[in-house]
Amino acid sequence: APETFYLDPAKGGQRRLMDLTLAYHREVVRTIEHLASSFKNGFGRPTLALTYLPGNGNMSRSTLLSSTVMDGLVVLPGYLRERAPGSAALPNMPIVGSARLHAKFFIEEVDFRTEYSDFANQERRRWLGMAEGVAGHAHQLRRQYGSIFARGGTGWFMNIGQKADGGWDGPFAPILGEVQRAAALLVKEKATAETEQVAVFADETFQAYVSMKNREDHLMQYVNGAWRALNYSGLTHQTYLLGDLTHPRRPKASICVFTAASSLSTNQITWIEQNLQKDGHILVFIGDAGRLAPGGFEVNIKRLCGMRVCLRPELIVSHNFSPDRFPDPLATPIPNNSVWVKTPSGPLCYVDDPSATPLALLAGSSFIGVAV
Repeated sequence: APETFYLDPAKGGQRRLMDLTLAYHREVVRTIEHLASSFKNGFGRPTLALTYLPGNGNMSRSTLLSSTVMDGLVVLPGYLRERAPGSAALPNMPIVGSARLHAKFFIEEVDFRTEYSDFANQERRRWLGMAEGVAGHAHQLRRQYGSIFARGGTGWFMNIGQKADGGWDGPFAPILGEVQRAAALLVKEKATAETEQVAVFADETFQAYVSMKNREDHLMQYVNGAWRALNYSGLTHQTYLLGDLTHPRRPKASICVFTAASSLSTNQITWIEQNLQKDGHILVFIGDAGRLAPGGFEVNIKRLCGMRVCLRPELIVSHNFSPDRFPDPLATPIPNNSVWVKTPSGPLCYVDDPSATPLALLAGSSFIGVAV
């Protein structure tokens, strides 16, 4: 892969790499779809076909959701600090909103280890997010299923690391009944049908537009970081693929967050101008929104948010924020540091507009990283 952070579709070799990556991911999902169709046709009775979303099919979620054969997908929650006490692990791009729009199942595998799991290495135990004791594990499941249910999803529980004397007929069992009762109550009261305050959009293909060595950083910073913040916000929110931005049945939301939107098309940008830049909507754009559309990043981000924002992809900088705060009250809750183990970094993207209100500087610099 090229050494550059971003790939440029105007350069032939990079364009071929982008197209090949996307085509490969689509064909992986189509292969799964072909196998599911053959099974359904041969089994001779009503059958549901779901698949674990493969890593090499991550960029083709829309192909799966539009399939007339597949009935849904199953995903894994993240590891590392996401599973630590006080947190709720998120899968990469938990697109529950899009799954519901397309009438598909969206199931998360809840595979937390208990203290009975046979891992002596403490660092390994922290990486797996292993809770201490019965109470710790119960709280972990409450957080996890609470996050899942709040988005309208569901999950299946997998018991890992059980010893003969630590079975689920003992002290660990009651939490499973609690989770089941919560799920039943959710369905009975249709609790997820309430109006969502925040709609979060992410482009499933965005990792095809950055070089291979930078894909994971891009995902963690721009996509999962925003969803984690919303989990703690107290706001009702739902998550969608960028392609469902204009879906006629998508519920309206007052706040729209675009976590990965480099491939916003000219038509989508125009739709945002006509439909979201009015009636008190709040729009949040993270990263290189609109970079690939005709006109380039600076022209398109100006159309999207009304500010002059500059992008210098040749300069890789820290994406942490300075602890110094501007006086605006919106600046107060912005965190100084990433929740990730390593410092996030990426191309320099900064606000250079005297009409904007600055909220935070990029760490160790005079560049404005957040503004309204």
